[in-house]
Amino acid sequence: DVAGDRLHRQLRSAQQQLALEAALHRAEPANNDYLFELGQAEFWVGYVAWQRGELDYAGQFFERYLEYSEQLSRREPDNVDYRLDVSYALSNLGSIANAQSQPEKALEKFQAAAAIGEELLGNDPRNVDLAMNLADTLSWIGTTELDLGKLQPARAEFRKAVDTMRPFHEQQKD
Repeated sequence: DVAGDRLHRQLRSAQQQLALEAALHRAEPANNDYLFELGQAEFWVGYVAWQRGELDYAGQFFERYLEYSEQLSRREPDNVDYRLDVSYALSNLGSIANAQSQPEKALEKFQAAAAIGEELLGNDPRNVDLAMNLADTLSWIGTTELDLGKLQPARAEFRKAVDTMRPFHEQQKD
């Protein structure tokens, strides 16, 4: 299977990068750049594992990605990129929970990610990338609410997603 071979090679490559980043971080644990890159490497191993259908395995890496992102965010609470990575990690964990038929857990993760997204967009309301990230997360919340049979809350989340993007659409920033 060509796709399986490609994913296997990608996983091996991501694991090698993770080993390198872990060694750099161990050598200088206070170095934020090394911790950031370690988190990114954890993400990529998790992502490839997710693509291979290895959800539990992927979740372990996404948990560490969240842990490292939260560490960075505590070190530099005003760093938007670090806060955004916390949001991304939470969304990834929500997606894994969703794929594992755990909608309540998925909803919790997506809602935590959206709270960060709302805060970041509130501080920079003209940032289309932050708006798109928030709208995407709100859409995941809506979809999860639908999966739970909660039609009115789902509709409200989809409306919030549309309302988040409306100012950018009106400015023709689609």
